[in-house]
Amino acid sequence: MNINLEASSGNNEIVSYDDNQVVIRTISKQQLSLKGSFILSSSKLLQDKSISFELSEDIGFLINLKPEVLIISSNEADKFPYKVRSLFESHAIGVEVMKMGPACRTYNLLISEQRDVYLVIQS
Repeated sequence: MNINLEASSGNNEIVSYDDNQVVIRTISKQQLSLKGSFILSSSKLLQDKSISFELSEDIGFLINLKPEVLIISSNEADKFPYKVRSLFESHAIGVEVMKMGPACRTYNLLISEQRDVYLVIQS
């Protein structure tokens, strides 16, 4: 699906996505097609970064990024561990777990509002 952006915001933005890839426009205006796991914020792209929500060091890594909102793309949103969600919330980090399409659209919306958001895509 293509996402129509009114104007380039100077942030890492999602241009399109499907079940297998996400296309972003970087701050430097490059278009990158990303497959696999990655973490995206308005100013950072961490490619090939896989996160396990069962490993405390991975959870600590995300907490240390200090996002306002963490969007996690998962087809099993209802199975996301409540304990992990509570841990993020205890650090004032909002957590949203959703499928790829809504995750990409929500990410673009929140960065357009200048929110400090990180999108975690797991392959």
